[in-house]
Amino acid sequence: MRRLAFIFRNRACPYRGGGYSVRILLAVLVCFLALFDGPPLNAGDSWPLYIGKTKESGKIIVAQYRGDQPGIFAFDEVGECPNQPFYISQTDSLADKGLTNAIRYQVTDAHLHYVDFLQDSDGVEALLKAMSRAGVGHAMLNGLPLVKKWDAVDPRKPLYYLADDSRTYWYSAADVLVARTVKSLPETDRKKFHPFICGFNPTDRNAIDHVRRMYEWYPDLWEGIGEILTRHDDLTALTYGEQPRANHIALDPVYTFAAKHDLPVCIHSDISSVWVHEPLYLHEMEEAVKKHPQTRFIWAHAGISRRVTVPSIVQVLRRMLKTYPNLWIDLSWVVFPMDVYPDGKLNEEWVALVEEFPDRFMIGTDAVGHFDDYEKTIFRYYVLFDALSQKTARLVARENFLRILPHRVRKNLVDEPSNAVK
Repeated sequence: MRRLAFIFRNRACPYRGGGYSVRILLAVLVCFLALFDGPPLNAGDSWPLYIGKTKESGKIIVAQYRGDQPGIFAFDEVGECPNQPFYISQTDSLADKGLTNAIRYQVTDAHLHYVDFLQDSDGVEALLKAMSRAGVGHAMLNGLPLVKKWDAVDPRKPLYYLADDSRTYWYSAADVLVARTVKSLPETDRKKFHPFICGFNPTDRNAIDHVRRMYEWYPDLWEGIGEILTRHDDLTALTYGEQPRANHIALDPVYTFAAKHDLPVCIHSDISSVWVHEPLYLHEMEEAVKKHPQTRFIWAHAGISRRVTVPSIVQVLRRMLKTYPNLWIDLSWVVFPMDVYPDGKLNEEWVALVEEFPDRFMIGTDAVGHFDDYEKTIFRYYVLFDALSQKTARLVARENFLRILPHRVRKNLVDEPSNAVK
């Protein structure tokens, strides 16, 4: 009988004392045995995922068919698996083990970087495959306006902005990389992406010139501006030049341009500083939103960042959303595990907030040029979708981001199927 999954335990496992080597040997052994049980199923380039609870342990798992291997290996979100090796025989018997196809929601990724901090990427083909496996039909696509410098004294190339103490600098060619990539795609794939302009220094009053230039060079391509990086935990300290702020004078003409051309603006603006647990910098974001009522703002990560925690964040967001109809909230990156779903438990205050403003929230992967964990990042939001009403889940999962795109884009989306929820 052809194996479709093998799971071994990462924690609380009888083999744990043997470390990774024992678990790897077990995996190799199962693969070897699988060779005598018929050829592996052919999944081609698409590796289906299945999600559910095992009858043996009740643990939620995600099983993935690996078409390039003789068996399937399964993983889960909390790093746990049943006590003993667990087999699923045929695809049609997945339901017997309590597993169903993982894709239960059509999703729009409202926050996605095509490149990393070295302007490298796994490539658009890898991204399209990951999106397909995760049920993502649309994605905001931007580059990264910063590059991590490789200093002479550092023996190893840094791959992330926190890898070492070297600085980061502004890099405008990020927009050209995105534009060339999107324009190279066939129309069926191109329409899945919604490119945003991001390659400018938000403290430079010449920034508007770059925005205009990109808009003129690639007419009808750009559908938004951002992610504009202003206050951003340690990245702020590592970046050359003046401190960026959401209410900086250099950004006023950018916001005005966005309103004139019907472009939403995605902005990263930390609500506070590291270790200061009050909304220290809220006024910067609020002044920008208030001063530009015709500009549609997406507040990336709800103002939360690495090591930035504000206990009153739900109350702050409730007031902001009531006061400013031109504000939307992006729940990507660390705000979800830190605030919305801390310690593996859904925060009911956040659920109530999203239900109160069902058309003002969106989700995203915040993937940065590499897409190995893309599906897992999308599937983590299912716990939130399942806790919401069907209508709200559909809006947050897919439609809210699409609804704030330029009218010229929205009018071409009216005939697309709505979310298949629950």
